[in-house]
Amino acid sequence: MLFNKLISLTAVLCVSAASLVDAVAIDNKACDTNFDPETKALMEADFQARLANQTASLVSDDGTVSNFANFLLDPFDVYFHVISKDESEKGGNLSDETIDKQIQVLKDAFSGTGIRFNHVKTTRTVNPEWFKKAGLKNKPLTAHMKRALHEGGSADLNIWSISFDADKDFWGSGLIGYSSFPTYAWSEPLLDGVMIDYRTVPGGKHKNRDRGHLLVHEVGHWFGLYHTFEGGCDDKIGDGIDDTPAQKSSTNGCPKSRNTCKDREGEDPIHNYMDYSDDRCTNEFTIGQMLRMTSMIRTYRPNWSSQKA
Repeated sequence: MLFNKLISLTAVLCVSAASLVDAVAIDNKACDTNFDPETKALMEADFQARLANQTASLVSDDGTVSNFANFLLDPFDVYFHVISKDESEKGGNLSDETIDKQIQVLKDAFSGTGIRFNHVKTTRTVNPEWFKKAGLKNKPLTAHMKRALHEGGSADLNIWSISFDADKDFWGSGLIGYSSFPTYAWSEPLLDGVMIDYRTVPGGKHKNRDRGHLLVHEVGHWFGLYHTFEGGCDDKIGDGIDDTPAQKSSTNGCPKSRNTCKDREGEDPIHNYMDYSDDRCTNEFTIGQMLRMTSMIRTYRPNWSSQKA
């Protein structure tokens, strides 16, 4: 019954792709990852079926991961597009050293998942209008910028760093990043990628998000992960991951512990990259998230190595 619905699912995904983006706010209130229940249910039924078929090759008989590091994808090529108002680092022109540190943070965060990255190119564009006004508030301008700079295909990660100044009033709390979901690779390939506030890189000026973990979070979405608090306590599907406990709302700061769904098993996954905890607090993906990402890659961003290392 499920696979008889896949043709209609494809049509729904192509129509809905424009809404499949994520927005992270400074005070954790603004988010634009929205799915209607029917679309989400169809997506998750398909993804869970794919995960079930792949689990046997990744998980041993005792339920532990056999070796994610040996279940290798080809490296994902990374194109980092630096947008600035002038040629100074204060004006958004991130140094090569800073970009290298950010890419290393990304590599380290995904190091146990079998997902690897290869930074192949940095582009630099001095454009005050793009730097200040690009974002969710000004979608036509943002689309123009992305189309002008995007490189590669569905398995190539494009990153744009801007100021998000225009979105601070738009969201009321301060947007600092968002990502396209994997289905964007089908419907809007030149808009596919991740946007981050240039102040969130390692050593940046953004309070509590200055270690480069925002990019890790957004790339998690790029590989198909929801927030850990998706659906709250009552949504049966939630984030589609069995080993991330239900979570009513996003985490603010870095508490010692938190349990917002007391009738559900487990405390909030406050150390997970897909929560909104401060950078100093986040340090993990779960096995379930790793399985979901590999399934999403097979489906939307095919980049599979024919041989293990």
